[in-house]
Amino acid sequence: MEVLSKLPCAYVAIGLLWSGYQGVRGIVETRLANTGRPGSAAENWEPWERLVVLYVHDFIYRFVCTAAGFLALFVAKLALDGMSMEAPSSGGLVFVAGAFLIGVVGQLHYVILLGKLPGVKE
Repeated sequence: MEVLSKLPCAYVAIGLLWSGYQGVRGIVETRLANTGRPGSAAENWEPWERLVVLYVHDFIYRFVCTAAGFLALFVAKLALDGMSMEAPSSGGLVFVAGAFLIGVVGQLHYVILLGKLPGVKE
C-alpha cells in the first residue's frame, strides 16, 4: 500500500480516465461483436441480461487490466529510481515494463485470455 500513497494525483487522474476509456471501448467492441450475427446466443438476450453478463464484465475487466498497466509503470519508475547505474538490469523490471506497455495499450486482457499477444502465430 506504500506504493499507492506515492502516486501523484495527476497520474492517478490520467490513469483513471484512460482506464475508463478502455472499459467503454470493451463495451462497444462486445456490442459490435454480438449484434447482427444470425444464430448467436446473444441475439435472444434481454437488454438487462446483455448489460449484466457482457457489458459490466468487459468494462471492469478492461478497466482493471489498464489500471494494472499504469500501476506497473509507476512500480518500474520506483524501482529504477532506487537502482544505481552499476546495478545489473533485472528480469522482473523487464516484466513490469512489459506489463505496463501491454496494459496501457489495452491488450493485457487479450494476453490473459489467449496466453499470447494478439496476432502472434505459434
